[in-house]
Amino acid sequence: MIMKNILVVPSCESGRGGGHIVRSRSLVQSLRRKGEAAFLYLPAQAESGEESISCIEGKKFDLIVLDRFKTSLKEFTFFREKGPVIGIDEGGCRKYCDFLIDIIPAPPQRHNPNMSSPRLLPLPKTRRRSFTSVQAGKKVRVLISFGMEDGAGLTLPVALSFSKEKTFDVNVVLPRGASCDIRGVTLLKPIENLREHLAEYDLVVTHFGLTAFEALYARVPVLLFSPGGYHKKLADLCGFYTLSLGEEPFFDEKLLERCRGIAGRFNLESDCDSEALCNMLCCVPRLPTVCPSCGASIVNSPVLARFSDRTYRLCKLCKVVFMLRLTPVPLEYSDEYFFNSYKKQYGLTYLEDFPKLVKMGEGRLNRIQEFSTGKRLLDIGCAYGPFLSAARDAGFNPIGVDPAENAVRYVKDTLGIQAQHGFFPAVPAHSMVFDVVSLWYVIEHFDKLSDILPALHSLLTKGGVLAISTPSYTGISGRICINAFLKSSPADHFSIWSPFSAGIILKRYGFRIKRVVVSTHHPERFPVLGGASILYPMLRFISAFFKLGDTFEIYAMKE
Repeated sequence: MIMKNILVVPSCESGRGGGHIVRSRSLVQSLRRKGEAAFLYLPAQAESGEESISCIEGKKFDLIVLDRFKTSLKEFTFFREKGPVIGIDEGGCRKYCDFLIDIIPAPPQRHNPNMSSPRLLPLPKTRRRSFTSVQAGKKVRVLISFGMEDGAGLTLPVALSFSKEKTFDVNVVLPRGASCDIRGVTLLKPIENLREHLAEYDLVVTHFGLTAFEALYARVPVLLFSPGGYHKKLADLCGFYTLSLGEEPFFDEKLLERCRGIAGRFNLESDCDSEALCNMLCCVPRLPTVCPSCGASIVNSPVLARFSDRTYRLCKLCKVVFMLRLTPVPLEYSDEYFFNSYKKQYGLTYLEDFPKLVKMGEGRLNRIQEFSTGKRLLDIGCAYGPFLSAARDAGFNPIGVDPAENAVRYVKDTLGIQAQHGFFPAVPAHSMVFDVVSLWYVIEHFDKLSDILPALHSLLTKGGVLAISTPSYTGISGRICINAFLKSSPADHFSIWSPFSAGIILKRYGFRIKRVVVSTHHPERFPVLGGASILYPMLRFISAFFKLGDTFEIYAMKE
């Protein structure tokens, strides 16, 4: 895998040594150990190390990780112009991030994350065997820590509250600049790598945040005090016990059972990969910095949906929906793709469905011949060749291209039609020209249309026909629920068009639309009425009249 340039941007609101800077620095160090060119972005006045930089003017990055409390639109625009952005626990420009990761659980909101998991924290290696009670006669060893800033001033009053109970051995990490003179309380200097020391205590007292989940993973029970209503809401959402100042602190079996339940809920019982976030970032493919269809800026392009492995945006200029993947495409174009996967979707294997596909190709060829009399035809993504077979029978001189080696062998050896194995545009040779180029449910598989469409244009003679079929996000399924439609979209569909967006994008690359055929009408998908089969003829007519089919074909001529 090629090394990526990754910039990690922490919040500096907590000042030097703040929790976000510590976490971000740890992430940068882990990325560097994995061979990535990772850097920490800190203001010039902040403490820096060899991995940090303070000026990024004129620089570009393959990935920018914002690990901040809240990013303003101005700040976000500054960073997004320098590379794709992943926001971690982002409280500001959530809707603009290419990917959102909430490590700390948050309540449901308008802009939900791609994923949310405390298991992505750099969790402690040192853990207790279980959430256990303290032996009779021994004091409960308590660690109180509200961070280096403690803006709500909780440390001292909470420490005083615990010091009044003789059953507690109270240990306090003092915030920066604070002093304390409470009898029976052990004062601690700031502890480097605090998470590795949590297992030394029987109880951790803190507010909702990183330390609470680190303690749960270390199998140490947690009591929370909230600095504000929002923290209290988050704590309640996750199931923590939250005390108010003045309430009597406690340590009992109910607390242990509550903490066991929270750990189970967030899958913190089993061992976690301490570098899970780092490993995930290393696997992120190179992401586009502009719309892969038209090259427009995507800083303000709306996010339509987020899922654990991908995000969908809508380009404001060309109206194409495009996918950004957080993980590499899991599919391979093998026999399994054409047989098992195809059968699951259509009830037949590809070859069993061959006669129907040939018949469909005959109708497409009739439409092509309305605009072109040329006979040199290239079918990109020809699979096992049903369209090539129909084209030969119609008098064309067809050639196929497909990345599946067995499919190409079948076309050549069984059908006796010329075909090349490989990925377009690497094949065919650029010296070849055609009167017709077709891509039946193929165009959506290319991750960079700004490279593919000019290549298609160069393959065609003047007046040649480009024929495409592809899913439509403005069909009935997309209109009813775009989120559900995109969730069911295959993992290797990088772009999703509509008849309207096809007109915009093809004109941009030198094609003139001659005909659009909206297909794949589904009356059963209409809300409410779709449950009554007796209405299907009427609903099918409505779908056809208003062009609500979930796929469409477009026939365009090279200008």
